[in-house]
Amino acid sequence: MSNQSARIVGRRRVRCIVAAFACAVSGPSTGATLSVVEFYNAGLQHFFISANAAEIALLDGGAFGGVWKRTGQSFPAWDVDGAPANASPVCRFFGTDQYRSDGSRIGPNSHFYTADPTECAFVKTAFQSIAGDGRSYPAWTFEANAFAVQLPAAGACPTGTQALYRSYNDGARGDPNHHYSTSASALQAMPGWTFEGLVMCLPPGPTATALGAPIGGAATATIGPAGGTISAPDGQLTLTIPAGALSAATVIGIQPISNFAHGAIGNAYRLTPDKQTFATPITLTFKYADDELPGTAATFLGAAFQTAAGYWQWFGPATVDTAAKTVSVGSTHFTDISKVKGLQIRPSHKIVKPRASVDLHVKLCYTDPGDGLILGYDCDLDQGPDGILTVDEWSVNAIPGGNAALGTVAPNNTTATYVAPANAPSPPTVAVSARAHVAQLGGSDLVVSNITIALDTWVGTATGINEFVTTVATVTWTLDSMVGNVAVYVPSGVASSTIAPIGPCASYAFDPPSHAIDIATVPPYNTEGSLTIDFNSTPPTYHGFAFTNWQARMTSSCAGPIPSIGGGPWFGGSGNPFGREASGFVAPDGVTIQGSASDTQVPPATFTWRFTRQQ
Repeated sequence: MSNQSARIVGRRRVRCIVAAFACAVSGPSTGATLSVVEFYNAGLQHFFISANAAEIALLDGGAFGGVWKRTGQSFPAWDVDGAPANASPVCRFFGTDQYRSDGSRIGPNSHFYTADPTECAFVKTAFQSIAGDGRSYPAWTFEANAFAVQLPAAGACPTGTQALYRSYNDGARGDPNHHYSTSASALQAMPGWTFEGLVMCLPPGPTATALGAPIGGAATATIGPAGGTISAPDGQLTLTIPAGALSAATVIGIQPISNFAHGAIGNAYRLTPDKQTFATPITLTFKYADDELPGTAATFLGAAFQTAAGYWQWFGPATVDTAAKTVSVGSTHFTDISKVKGLQIRPSHKIVKPRASVDLHVKLCYTDPGDGLILGYDCDLDQGPDGILTVDEWSVNAIPGGNAALGTVAPNNTTATYVAPANAPSPPTVAVSARAHVAQLGGSDLVVSNITIALDTWVGTATGINEFVTTVATVTWTLDSMVGNVAVYVPSGVASSTIAPIGPCASYAFDPPSHAIDIATVPPYNTEGSLTIDFNSTPPTYHGFAFTNWQARMTSSCAGPIPSIGGGPWFGGSGNPFGREASGFVAPDGVTIQGSASDTQVPPATFTWRFTRQQ
């Protein structure tokens, strides 16, 4: 078994909601390939995947209280019965639904999947426990060979397959859970999850998605043989129906819906009546904005419609008006539609430290799988140099190959590696660009990845003193986002509070006196705060606020423990209209933020702080 063994075993009992899945599995549907659909349970904070058509329909129909919802993500796999000879079946396990004499559940409330034959054989009998009936059971019950994949070799997937990655929730909330994705970067960006790397290799191919759900109300208009127009409630889509397209007056509707299309931009739309056809093509005109273009270019914008099987199909040649900022396509039928990016550079933006490297990929969201239809693929899949897509002219800030001051980019056809400079440039964000050529999506254009080189932490202390409580925080501000050279940092660390004598009692204390600064927790154990630095000005300006509260007991020399809330504000001042924000300038050395201030409360709270930027 792999070194993930310890991560497969659950640690405490959680009410089982998905145990009935064990009864629903009867093996995947037949056919050479199939779609593995992902669901999410917000209550358990668990992901679940299934390739079983009956089980997928059961969950889509609201089984188990409707707690399992599609995420909109799926990936292709081989049917076990139609897989290539070098494929490996994926064993599906569910935590054994038996209980020990002390009432604890033998198996975790979770599913586990492995394509490793050795690991599969081990898990079938591993982690034995004695149940209340006196019999020994393994922690995991084998359910079925769910689907088939190929196995990585030497840390890479065979040519012609695509990578599937896995992350682990570190046993959060007591039960292990794994999340699978074709996007390594998406898994690596998940807070509280451990990225475990490449685990399976999948067949390339388009993927189906869930149907969108209505968002708000619909727009309707009665349009007859003379033609007419109708716009979506959000104003982002207009239908122009020419004279003669309809033979009779028809109520035409546009309903905004949630968007699961590959390369989706904004809402998707459900056009009604469903499957309405037209004698002559109508025109669908989408608006677009510049802030919807990161990672792609207007040339590669288009529209797609969802087929009856759930796939997204490219409409065909689009007319892009860069002056009016519109994308128009023609159609002779109604279905669910979306404005989409046909091609992207990934990542479209990233924050890195000096000397760090970034792997860049130009990837197709829509391509012809070989049957003449241009269908939607997961945009994170690396389609590779298949003759449809070619990429050249890799540059940094329009300098071919870059330079030492801005960083360098080394190309390899559709991919490249950017290496950041030793020191952050000014401004700290650089544009790494490449020219992509793909005739079926509109031609060629530059696509840009914006990479910010940042010394991304500030560390130090801050103190807030109000009428009764002094709160001291030892804090690390970590870069959370960078947009337009304006950086936003979030805090972590420890805050502690002391309380001054009140009335006749000689001393007071909080128990516990300190608490970890954690913006992810919920009241009464929470921190709110941020530090924002605008690097567009010289010197850069900053503003921010923060307070931390936690549940505690207050004790004194003349009273017993009293339930209380410990903590208070520790970073603030009168820098905004509410009188609760610190503000100032970064010191001339470029690495120090320090100051003191009072807020506008009565009596005022006073604050002091000093943070140093880390190399």
